Amino acid sequence: MSRFCYTNHLGLWALDQTWLEEKIGTIHSGTAEIIPIELRERAARRPVEELFEIDQGVAVIPLRGPLMKGFSKFGGTSTVMARRAIRLATESKEVAAILISIDSPGGHVAGTQELADEVRRAGAVKPVHAHIEDLGASAAMWIASQAQRISANRTANIGSIGVLSIIEDTTKLFEEKGIEVHVLTTGKLKGIGAPGVPVTPAHLEHIQERIDDVFEHFIGAIGAGRGLTGKRLAAVADARIVIAQKALALGLLDGIGSEEDAVAVLVAGLEASRAEAEKGTKAAAAAGPVCQFDVAAARTRFPHRPGIQFECLDCGIPVTSSEGGEEVKVEGFVGYRCAACSKIPAPVYQDGPDADQLRRRLVMARLEAAGE
Repeated sequence: MSRFCYTNHLGLWALDQTWLEEKIGTIHSGTAEIIPIELRERAARRPVEELFEIDQGVAVIPLRGPLMKGFSKFGGTSTVMARRAIRLATESKEVAAILISIDSPGGHVAGTQELADEVRRAGAVKPVHAHIEDLGASAAMWIASQAQRISANRTANIGSIGVLSIIEDTTKLFEEKGIEVHVLTTGKLKGIGAPGVPVTPAHLEHIQERIDDVFEHFIGAIGAGRGLTGKRLAAVADARIVIAQKALALGLLDGIGSEEDAVAVLVAGLEASRAEAEKGTKAAAAAGPVCQFDVAAARTRFPHRPGIQFECLDCGIPVTSSEGGEEVKVEGFVGYRCAACSKIPAPVYQDGPDADQLRRRLVMARLEAAGE
């Protein structure tokens, strides 16, 4: 077994056991498809921008097969590469939204929490939805739960929320072969699962404790991401797999449809947001210019004299003290509230020979306050 196999295949799993048993069956029968190491190395060097396609402004990022940090000879998706793809899509100006496209039985616990966190962080910047095509189990659901919306096709299998570890006690097999194994360790829990060594109750208790600790993180993410608590959360925590319609009733899904439907939902949301933004822009334009000058920038001190004309540096709307208006004082700055802004005191300059000098002082104060 290579170091890649140790990294990818050993340890705790959040995986659908039925899929695992079927896969192990193909491996034992010699019918499992093996990906040559050259192709795996090429996949590891693949540019991140090639890991997703953009459809109408939506980056579609696929999670296919078992999920693990590296690249397995049995196929699957690298969670490390998936995280890079999500970060690139989040930063890209060409991408307005992200769809995590899932067809996966789950995978290695290692790397799953980090990928789920990446999905959640991306959702704070852009709309992020998940769509499950046929299978979204265990670690795949952990990741999907951090998206803002999850959909699936009608015959998709959803669930298997749980953590798995399998340990074999091969003591009798070794005895039959006349092999006696000695494991020298520094602690009673070291060497658990070594071939030919009895698996003790203390060993099983320790492994179960590790599984329970990871499951707390898993079920916590499901509860927080899907808004499930109490009995509703307990109802999905028994590792069952259900068809999409039942998953919808359990609160694991938000909709049922095709991947094209999932993209359409995101596109419709983007169009609605653009329309709302355009509506706000038109409303602001109709209301007239608005002073955006920060109050904290108005730090220039100069004496107030009657008859001085004040003008907002942003709006350009003048008002003189002789015309009245609400006088505003901010840290020694004296002026009148901008005629086009009801909240922000207007920066001003004095009309006369020294108007340009005073205007420069105000502009410099603004730049200093902004740290420019």
